[in-house]
Amino acid sequence: MQRFGELGLQVRAADALLVAAARAVEAATDDLTDNTAAEASLAVAAAKVHCATATATAAVEVAGALFEVAGTALVGSHHEVAERIAEYHRLGIDEFILSGHPHVEEAYWVGEGVLPCWPTPVCGPTPPRSPGSPTPRCPSPQGCPGDVLTRDGLWARSVNVKPRPYA
Repeated sequence: MQRFGELGLQVRAADALLVAAARAVEAATDDLTDNTAAEASLAVAAAKVHCATATATAAVEVAGALFEVAGTALVGSHHEVAERIAEYHRLGIDEFILSGHPHVEEAYWVGEGVLPCWPTPVCGPTPPRSPGSPTPRCPSPQGCPGDVLTRDGLWARSVNVKPRPYA
């Protein structure tokens, strides 16, 4: 497989696409101070998020769960975001720089919602579960194959995570 390096994306993950889209719009308009600009931005954002028609969704949707809202963002349910990241990995991207706003909350949403829904192990085969081991906690109705039990007794996803030192 050809290696393409890393991909930086904003992430807006929630239990449902509409909630994630609303969070993305809210984050995009958080820092506006000028009332006129804020009103115009809110009107545009409301039109973009309005999912009653296909044309409103197509205005911000680049591909699948990839949206253009104040930068490129993966917006969707936990399962949709996990599927899209896995798709990028299958295309050869092996490092992801994920960010979101608010930073700490989005990190928890990704860690608790997206990673348990990862469709396939990213760094190779996942060790088999021992017979009689408990079923992993997974918020996805599709299930979360590849979960492993850690030494601490916690369920985890086999994901290639490399710490990146800040300069």
